[in-house]
Amino acid sequence: MDNNELDPTIKDAGNNVTYQTYLNERKSLIDSAQEQARNFDKYLLTLSAGTFGLSLVFINQIAPNPLSSSLPFLFVAWVAFSISIISTLVSFQCSVRAHARQIEILENKFFEKK
Repeated sequence: MDNNELDPTIKDAGNNVTYQTYLNERKSLIDSAQEQARNFDKYLLTLSAGTFGLSLVFINQIAPNPLSSSLPFLFVAWVAFSISIISTLVSFQCSVRAHARQIEILENKFFEKK
């Protein structure tokens, strides 16, 4: 099923779309970008608080005096954890940039200069 069947505002069989279709798509992209920005803040706060809590529990109750032979494993685990956090944060930022780029593409397509 192509987009022409889903959206009755598309004119002709070509790429000419109505202004209302443009506005609807742009609003959808902006709303999605705003929601992602809100989720980013919530995720960062939750992650920070959770990490702090787990660190305290681990140090105080599970391994108050770690063996020196286990320290490299702890270091590798925290590095892997840090990489996963950074990767997630980067993915959020890439998504925000992708939304901005899609809005730019949409505007260029709709307001094509001839």
